[in-house]
Amino acid sequence: MKIKAVLMDFCGTLAVDVGASSNLPKAIANALNARGFKVNEGDVVNALRSALDILPVGLDYSDVAKVALTLRKLDIDPTPSLVEYIYGVFDEALIASTKLEDDALDLLTWLRSHGIKTGILSNHGSYDAVTGFLKKHGILELFDIIVVSHHIGWKKPSKQIFNYALTLLRVNPENCVHVGDDVLADVFGAKKAGIKAIWKANQLSDVKPWIAPDAIITKLSQLKALIEQWR
Repeated sequence: MKIKAVLMDFCGTLAVDVGASSNLPKAIANALNARGFKVNEGDVVNALRSALDILPVGLDYSDVAKVALTLRKLDIDPTPSLVEYIYGVFDEALIASTKLEDDALDLLTWLRSHGIKTGILSNHGSYDAVTGFLKKHGILELFDIIVVSHHIGWKKPSKQIFNYALTLLRVNPENCVHVGDDVLADVFGAKKAGIKAIWKANQLSDVKPWIAPDAIITKLSQLKALIEQWR
């Protein structure tokens, strides 16, 4: 079957985390202290960790909800203006703590030149952080669609989020591949939706995924040969 579209995960696939766990609490603490609140990074770390504890497990919550609950855990009133401000700080810290894979631009340009549609399909709490990151690196226009779980409610491996992306791209499952680093979300989810699943193994080891992907890569550039093979 001819490949007409490539969906890819964001964190761990197109981009990698380079310090969000330490940068986020620091940025939030600095922002709150600048507003006159007295908090330290340790307080913010604990508040972030427990922010969603009161909500049901299994649902996908936006980072706006996480920010509001983090403020409440810090015993700070989550007023709309403060939530909006800290949400902006949250997103900026996420963007600054994420690095684009070295071969991403080359792959995206190659896919574009071959008439293959592209899309982000991410379990992420902030559509703004994802699009902001892509804008920062000048590659937003290289994607036909951006699908982020917090906007639609479903998250991978749900079949519905894959079907939503396929509908936006106007392609059939057999004409699409999905690449991601998470075996459950990306490999199992894609295969359940009838899409070819490519596992991006970020750490070389003897460990095999519990569900067999259609292919395994360690670099995004390796996707080119697979696309050629399947075209």
